[in-house]
Amino acid sequence: MGRKSKADERKLEILGHLYMVMKDAGLEGASIGNVAARMGINPSLIIHYFKSKEEMMVEMVDFLLTQYEATYLSELDRMEDAHERLEFALDAIFGVDWLDVTDPNVYYACYYMSYRNERVRARFAHMHAWFRQLIVAELVRLMPADGPEAALEKADRLAEFIIVLNEGMTYLYGVWPGREEYAKRAAHIREIVVKSLLEAGIPVRAGMVGPNLVP
Repeated sequence: MGRKSKADERKLEILGHLYMVMKDAGLEGASIGNVAARMGINPSLIIHYFKSKEEMMVEMVDFLLTQYEATYLSELDRMEDAHERLEFALDAIFGVDWLDVTDPNVYYACYYMSYRNERVRARFAHMHAWFRQLIVAELVRLMPADGPEAALEKADRLAEFIIVLNEGMTYLYGVWPGREEYAKRAAHIREIVVKSLLEAGIPVRAGMVGPNLVP
């Protein structure tokens, strides 16, 4: 990748401050004025890079994706063993560390806008396509050799299943009281996913199988 320009770096800085404003004050507080006040600059400097609040919100979705990539992809890229890679991916998807990467208040504030703004919706569609392709790639590594097309189709169905469970689980974070309860329920959902992988003929390491599952 090429080196970021000064403008790109400045935009990322602004988005980082927007993230903190949204974390503290929600979507209603995500104004150019509030971001500028947090940064100690004139609002006109933000308008130089983002013409409106809408422009900031559209790019915020991409900003969230870069946080996932920076946190998880660099670690995943260091792994060569297919089982280790899959286990790491499932731990990331059904763990609690993501709560420190992207605050649910910010994520779902952006997600709410996807129902009203086609550009925001398109960015979320891109994020989920990226997420799905990542899961598919890890599953295919362990698929039985029953033909590339069949393996890809099976992996795609499983990836969709995993994403649906993950989205439902993260949505309910606001209902489940606290990280400990969330972690307990997420671990149970992870076991359901591992059982589905076993049923699909995907070999998993013994350490991935929970006490309630029989491989």
